[in-house]
Amino acid sequence: MVDFYLENIKYLPPDLLEKLPSVNPRYFLEKSKSGLPILTITNKEGRIISLHSNYNPQKEATRFISSFNLAGKNTVLVLGFALGYHIKELLKQPQINKIIVIDPDVEVFKLALTSQDLSNLLSSPKIKLIINEENFSNLYQDLSQFISLDNLNKVQIIRYLPCLSLDPDYYLQVDKIIKNILEMNVSNLAIFASFGKIWLENIFQNFFEIVNNAPVDSLFNKFCGLPAIIISAGPSLNKNLRYLKQAKGKAVLICVDTALKVLLEERIQPDIVVSVDPQPANFRHFERVDTHDLILLAEATVYHQILKTFQGRKFITCDESSIMDWLFNYLHLPSLNSNKISPLRGGGSVATVAFDFAKKIGADPIIFVGQDFSFLPGSIYASGTSYQEEWLNSLSKFNTLEMQYQEYVLSKGLISRKDIYGNSVLTSKILASYCDWLQWEIAQSNNICINATEGGILSQGISLIPLKEALEKYARQTIKIEEKLNEAQGCLPVLDKEKLMVDIESLMEEGLRLECLCLEGLNLIEEEINEERITKLNLQIESLKITSLLLDAIRDASWFLSSKSNLSKECLKNLYQEIRKTNQHLINHLKNISSKLKLT
Repeated sequence: MVDFYLENIKYLPPDLLEKLPSVNPRYFLEKSKSGLPILTITNKEGRIISLHSNYNPQKEATRFISSFNLAGKNTVLVLGFALGYHIKELLKQPQINKIIVIDPDVEVFKLALTSQDLSNLLSSPKIKLIINEENFSNLYQDLSQFISLDNLNKVQIIRYLPCLSLDPDYYLQVDKIIKNILEMNVSNLAIFASFGKIWLENIFQNFFEIVNNAPVDSLFNKFCGLPAIIISAGPSLNKNLRYLKQAKGKAVLICVDTALKVLLEERIQPDIVVSVDPQPANFRHFERVDTHDLILLAEATVYHQILKTFQGRKFITCDESSIMDWLFNYLHLPSLNSNKISPLRGGGSVATVAFDFAKKIGADPIIFVGQDFSFLPGSIYASGTSYQEEWLNSLSKFNTLEMQYQEYVLSKGLISRKDIYGNSVLTSKILASYCDWLQWEIAQSNNICINATEGGILSQGISLIPLKEALEKYARQTIKIEEKLNEAQGCLPVLDKEKLMVDIESLMEEGLRLECLCLEGLNLIEEEINEERITKLNLQIESLKITSLLLDAIRDASWFLSSKSNLSKECLKNLYQEIRKTNQHLINHLKNISSKLKLT
């Protein structure tokens, strides 16, 4: 007789194998009318629950999966494993290339391993098992890999209800994680569509700033156990400015760019200014500011004039992109024994990036100031920000500050939330999503986190303490902040210039080839579309290395190129024209970098 368990565990990774316990007597394997095994459980009330049909669990699974419209889906999140019948049914769907199964009950999973041959399921590269994952932060990171801008409309969630009834609290938390990831991706989708070309432009404009300044990694763990204050530009900031003066030198002052002018006006010099926005409008936070004595932490895609005109020291972080992956082939960080600059996780706002930075430098506690995520009557930002300046300069008897305020808040999709005092305040959907993301991250963090804003909606999972009290408790000693920053500043990247220049020449040659292919495509669609010829042409376009560098800047381009459906002439025409335009833009940047490298 085959020992299914011993055969099945051959396909399990060691970390999952270690979790398998002895069988709980509340769980029983029985046979259905069809002879297939089923699982029954005695719940806490003594009631027997069957996780499957008592007649034919496989037919039940077939009906269950067929009730979902999986056309156009390529990723499925399954909540609940049971004995795996519905998972095996999903594997029959040819268009599905990833199935992520989440189940907290390792005892049920072990019985599934003993019940039948699951080798095809367990050995399938399509399957990702997340069993008994109690660390929700790890779960968030795992699921974030499978739900992204690239496949947002191709993800199907399947809840196997009998399993959900066994641990509703756990699955409720999983649902919250999935909802949070989906909401963040939906809000980022519009940003991506608008900013793809801006990101490409800024990365190339920032090229020499990226390779000539220290990576953010050089600051990691430099401030372990030391307090940090994240200073944002919410309307409550003004009430705490006097205490921030007292915090100088006793806590790492991490200032988001929107709050910079407010601090400098009060003669408070932050230790680090964080800037990540790629838009030209972001430059206004640095206009007419003497930056010689400041330190900037900037995203590689930040608006290029910010990095070019900033006179102080700089640290660079970067998000994952095809352009940065290409650059990392020629970059080495000797002091870190790496060739990659680390990204900082963010939930859409610069303050969320600042929080991840504070965690990674080891700061503890992390104190928030000016982090309202909401509006005060007549006020959006702290007085003294560049936005406030702009509003004041545009005032007249026909355009009052109150009118400006009303126009702004009405344009932001207003919703009501309870503030830290239990009062209803106005916020926007996007600000609320930033707050939700931050609250989730705080809940998963081991750091002491304190909201000293004394206003706003940031309240869940965080201590609410006035800044004066927080400083008296956690920021009483002088810290050698400057010394630690100077030490990190010396960790400069090394660029393999010769190798890079050879590759640039090769890419420019490919750019000419790509131009010819796009012209060929435009000629083809003037005739009656031959799907076979178009598919062959698109495969040639996709195979070019230069294509992978420009696809980030063209929304939906990768989908259109690989699509098997009949695309309209207009759609194909727009695609080829967009690729041509972006390709020429990319070639011009490569020529510019090559010319400057030859002079160095």
